[in-house]
Amino acid sequence: MIHYILQTLAFQLLFLCIFDLFLKKETFFNYNRAYLLISALLSLALPFIKINSFKEVVPQQYIFTLPEVFIGNTKETASAMTQAAEAANTWSWSWNHLIYVGCVAALLLFLFKLCKIIVLFYKSPKHRHENISIVVLKNSNSAFSFFNFIFLGDKIAAAEKQAIIAHEQVHVIQRHSLDLLFFELLRILFWFNPLIYFYQKRISIVHEFIADAEAIKYHNKKSYYENLLAQVFDTKTVSFINPFFKESLIKKRIIMLSKNKSKQIHLLKYALLIPLITGMLIYTSCDSQLSESDINESKVATSDLTEEALLQKYVQEVMDIDAKVGGLSGPDKIAHYSEFQETEDYIQKRDKYIRNKAQRIVRCNDMIKRNFEGEDKKEQKKKFKEDVLGNITNESYQDYLEAKKKPEAIKNWENWSKSFQLRKHVADLDNITAEEQKIIDSLTSLLHTDEYYNTLIISDGFRHNKTEVKQENETSALNFDDAISFAVVENVPAYLECEGLSSNEEKKDCFSKSVNKFVATNFDSTSGKKTGLVGEQRISAFFTITATGEIANIKVRAPHPSLEREAYRVIRALPKPNPGTKDGKPVNVTFFLPINFNIEE
Repeated sequence: MIHYILQTLAFQLLFLCIFDLFLKKETFFNYNRAYLLISALLSLALPFIKINSFKEVVPQQYIFTLPEVFIGNTKETASAMTQAAEAANTWSWSWNHLIYVGCVAALLLFLFKLCKIIVLFYKSPKHRHENISIVVLKNSNSAFSFFNFIFLGDKIAAAEKQAIIAHEQVHVIQRHSLDLLFFELLRILFWFNPLIYFYQKRISIVHEFIADAEAIKYHNKKSYYENLLAQVFDTKTVSFINPFFKESLIKKRIIMLSKNKSKQIHLLKYALLIPLITGMLIYTSCDSQLSESDINESKVATSDLTEEALLQKYVQEVMDIDAKVGGLSGPDKIAHYSEFQETEDYIQKRDKYIRNKAQRIVRCNDMIKRNFEGEDKKEQKKKFKEDVLGNITNESYQDYLEAKKKPEAIKNWENWSKSFQLRKHVADLDNITAEEQKIIDSLTSLLHTDEYYNTLIISDGFRHNKTEVKQENETSALNFDDAISFAVVENVPAYLECEGLSSNEEKKDCFSKSVNKFVATNFDSTSGKKTGLVGEQRISAFFTITATGEIANIKVRAPHPSLEREAYRVIRALPKPNPGTKDGKPVNVTFFLPINFNIEE
């Protein structure tokens, strides 16, 4: 929110600077009106426009999603929140509340001013003049218009009324009230933004210039000046009406009326919009490429928040991600949750710890909804909430730091690694002991010999060293951009039993069923029993069938390393198919394979 507001302010400031420096003295009044309206809209919309965004980890158009593999007695799939929802709904003060209070106050002020106009309308006598309603204001020298109504004071001399009505008619015909109401709406939503007030002031001035320019086409210019100067200025102070008599504008209006028309060549000044908008788009697009940008916004002043308030904030973020990307698996989910995954340091910093705590709370409540619904599971649900969810919720960051000092915590961190990782905790990264070095050497050897592992992490707490290797069995130059969509290949990858089928659709279906059957049959269903996990677990896997028919580029995400290793092993063992072809040549084809694995108590 703050990031969006700052971008909007910057864009509006640039647009107004261009207007004041180059455009406001020109007599292209209608162009100036359009400029102010369009630039105000653009300043609100540009922060949302992203060009060449590279947020996604894998280009989705190059991936074919295989049917989900079900292993074990799976339960119904659903999504988030019971206790986390209650925590998120607990009220606590934030600056957002001040914004909402200001919006309500601005709305009430607007309604009050609108009511004043409505009361004037109903209390005053009215008559028609050339399809426009004239509202006569008693004992007043005021003159202004609002939509199809011209409000005219009865103390205005009859000889002057004709010119005033001609002026106000322009406001009515060109619907200037809509412009002012548009900025009035922005004043309600962005009451804290001073530039909105500048915008509204400038467009009201442009409205007067437009009306004056039209009115003097049918009236003597000299007498029109005299009408402007001879009045007692009794103007209604309402920001969304077009007053005829406004003392601060009289001098500007007369100066503008006396100016010669701007030369047509000066229209080129509006071309300044092209590089200005282009630069803004480049900025917003580059900004969108930072996958952390949205979350970095939320980090502002997080150190000032209590642990409870910060947890509520991050719980809501996780819920928003669930609502945005939907479902519980897939590449988008993995990419969006990357901010909530564990760090490579042994000890997480406070902000990261609370982020991951929020994700665990959401996941636990998701399991409660999926696995413990119904009266027959009421006791199981209660026990799970007390033993599992309660432990997560009640643990503070200080408790976490104390727990990290225990030997079993070190062992758990070393064994519970992310995909393809080996880990080792040391007392001091700068002074590794001989015993620690012996273990590190052993892990380094394993890193270079075991095809599953590609990373070694050594950490002493908030610091770490990382060693990475590329496995020989992986195609080093292969990435997802090299792959061709499964939907457009002429001949899809296929096993021998699928080759005799006539259509590509039949071959796709046969290939999908073959992969599904192989994974379901060969997946070790006992691999999850030692993980400590219970209930339905989701495993997300990517793999590529290369132009030579090899299974490569395997990427796996699962709730526990042992499940990742087992999924990796099974996919690695897939029989070699005939490669897909396009334009008669073998091509790489990438697949996304969701696996649904149930671990019974």
